[in-house]
Amino acid sequence: MAELILEVGTDTLRLAPVLFAVYILVELLEHRLSHATAPKVSKTARTGPLFGALLGLVPQCGFSVASSCLYSEGLITSGTLLATFISTSDEALPVLLAEAGASKVIAQILITKLFIAICVGYVVDVYYKHPTAVLPRTCGCHTESHESLSQLLVNSLVRTLKIVILTFSVSIGIEIGIAVLGSDTMENLFLQGSLAQPVATAIIGLIPSCGVSVALAEFFLKGTISFGAAIAGLCSSSGMGILVLAKENKNARDTFRIILILLTTSITSGLLIELLRT
Repeated sequence: MAELILEVGTDTLRLAPVLFAVYILVELLEHRLSHATAPKVSKTARTGPLFGALLGLVPQCGFSVASSCLYSEGLITSGTLLATFISTSDEALPVLLAEAGASKVIAQILITKLFIAICVGYVVDVYYKHPTAVLPRTCGCHTESHESLSQLLVNSLVRTLKIVILTFSVSIGIEIGIAVLGSDTMENLFLQGSLAQPVATAIIGLIPSCGVSVALAEFFLKGTISFGAAIAGLCSSSGMGILVLAKENKNARDTFRIILILLTTSITSGLLIELLRT
């Protein structure tokens, strides 16, 4: 148990610097800029999904968490958020890299996820043209009432600590659950040998934990799940991004919409790949 707590704690602390930097940016934009800058945010639809998809390839869930924070503040578009979520490989990439001779498979997974992420990101932004919020706490004027730098840093630190504590608590619970279930039960959950396997892995991938993507990668290497099922699960697996989105986004209906699009995309992609490979 001590080793599990230490491992989860270490993984969680890795998020802290990224989160702190993001919250400093958010605080600066909220308290230093006027509403006149808000319409420019919609321009992220032009390049946002591309950059979000590329950042998501970095093997850590920090960028999915950061994108959730930025989206909740109305600073990036729905398409950019989804592109980051879909392309996020989290801790699965190091697991795959550790496998000898897996370079071809890794390339196939990353290219497939990147393609899906970019396409979905731009399609979503065509339909949802603007972010759900527009700098909600910006003062809208150029006065001297802005907070001091020290207060800005304190606010950013407090917001970071809240997310770190939440992430750690949820991660511990999920990791204990996975350990209790055991490998055999997990294999049954993945519906081994069934065409519906991508549906199961996509749903499991939504669990907000870095350990889920690791499990998906390991089961794929063992042959427990197919390539299509692996893609479905890894597309929906955005680490702690969904948890932070649910916590930070005040619009619960919008959060549900994002999750539904993510799940639908993951299942559809996995099933299409399965049908094309048969």
